[in-house]
Amino acid sequence: MRTVLVLALLALLGACQPKPPPSPELAYCEEMFATFDRYLQPRGFDGDERRDSMADLAIDLCRRGRLAEGIPILEHKLRRANWPLPQR
Repeated sequence: MRTVLVLALLALLGACQPKPPPSPELAYCEEMFATFDRYLQPRGFDGDERRDSMADLAIDLCRRGRLAEGIPILEHKLRRANWPLPQR
């Protein structure tokens, strides 16, 4: 009985471990998306937002770990708008 209780306690403690910090590449991708979304995302005159599907796809790729595919899309969008890229 005691062994089962100790194992259950260890399992709970293992589940409570903090998540590792995000990779620098993911943080870079998130920062580019936040910049694009805040300053460059097309918006209608009536306040209705028109989403950029490629930017949404890029951040989704980054969040799924496919950084090599998502980062170039956002870099292209920022460069095309003559917007400076964040520091890596």
